[in-house]
Amino acid sequence: IAVVLVIGGVWMLQERLIYFPGGDPGPPPASWEELQVASTDGVDLTVWTRFDDTTTSRPVVIVFPGNAGNRAGRVSLGNALADAGYGVVLTDYRGYGGSEGSPTEAGLSRDADAAAAWLAARGHESQVYLGSSVGCGVAVGLAARRPPAGLVLQSGADDLLPVARR
Repeated sequence: IAVVLVIGGVWMLQERLIYFPGGDPGPPPASWEELQVASTDGVDLTVWTRFDDTTTSRPVVIVFPGNAGNRAGRVSLGNALADAGYGVVLTDYRGYGGSEGSPTEAGLSRDADAAAAWLAARGHESQVYLGSSVGCGVAVGLAARRPPAGLVLQSGADDLLPVARR
């Protein structure tokens, strides 16, 4: 009975054991703009962008983060990409960084779709997906649905079970 209760409890709480959202990081740093992007199911997501909306000659890099923190922890990466001439969108998933909702696998997928569609609607069809950790799965899933100009995967895992054991 105890084993069944433990397994049942872990099953019911599995998303809390995977996702560790950081709170609202406050206003964006200088040279970054904060925007709201609506996911396909109506959840409002907060992103920080750094690009010239009138220029579409270079790809825009969409950063899909890992399972912890918020967009503020990716500003140095975003600055390096922007300084190299790329437009950058630092995403936060639902429930992260002050965005509405709670994180789920399906929700993260919808959030990725929303970011890519939002950029495309502004003329930025050429996109690079950069996924870190859990964001690797998000980026790969999006790439299967909407092929990008480039795909960068950083510190991803091909199986969550060994990660959980560790």
